[in-house]
Amino acid sequence: MSNSPIIHMISGPRNISTAMLYSFDNRPDCIGIDEPFYGNYLTRFPDVNHPGRLEIIESMSIGYQKVIDEIYSQSSKSPYVFIKNMSHHLAEMDLNWMKDHRVFMLIRHPSKVISSFTKVISDPIPRDIGIIQQLHIYETLTELGLTVTIINTDKFLQHPYEQMQLLCESLKIPYDPAMLEWTPGSRVIDGVWAPHWYQSVHKSSGFKQTNLTQPPKIEDRYLPIYEAVLPSYQKLEQRTL
Repeated sequence: MSNSPIIHMISGPRNISTAMLYSFDNRPDCIGIDEPFYGNYLTRFPDVNHPGRLEIIESMSIGYQKVIDEIYSQSSKSPYVFIKNMSHHLAEMDLNWMKDHRVFMLIRHPSKVISSFTKVISDPIPRDIGIIQQLHIYETLTELGLTVTIINTDKFLQHPYEQMQLLCESLKIPYDPAMLEWTPGSRVIDGVWAPHWYQSVHKSSGFKQTNLTQPPKIEDRYLPIYEAVLPSYQKLEQRTL
């Protein structure tokens, strides 16, 4: 469907997904697309009460095929197109349209995801954390014949330069130093939800190298969610780059 390769990142929430979007969008040969199915997701799951819900729906195309067509329409504008997608936005969707994409996933320990996510959404359900959907997507795309690279965020941030080079190699694209540094602030490609979720990345100018830290203790009220998603995380973690 496309002459330009589509690089498709599938992440759960509260990861380095927006930083990764900025990283690829900072390449002169790449156009970034921010969560194109967010509006579609909110209309399909009316129980999801995210900040700015109505504004998000009104700002985006909602129809499944229309969103896909808009993604492919970008392919004539740049050698590469990069999609940042949330795994839960793809829940219960046909994934066959992705069979010619170069896909990678970002995973993060669920206790870290839950601790961060609940600062914005205080009453999540397992679907909100995205990890169960990531495993399903991984298995589905693998059955379609795709090789899906999995990046553990904690390990990536220990050695971002080396890890980015490995990621580019796995995606069959040349590494570009512009991927490791960008100008702080918002970007034109930001979705309208950015004020609710992107405060930290707007202050950043690149991937901050960090040492591996222990997962935080989960509050008792979130333990059922943690226990529900942990097995999926463990299966994905075994397949990391």
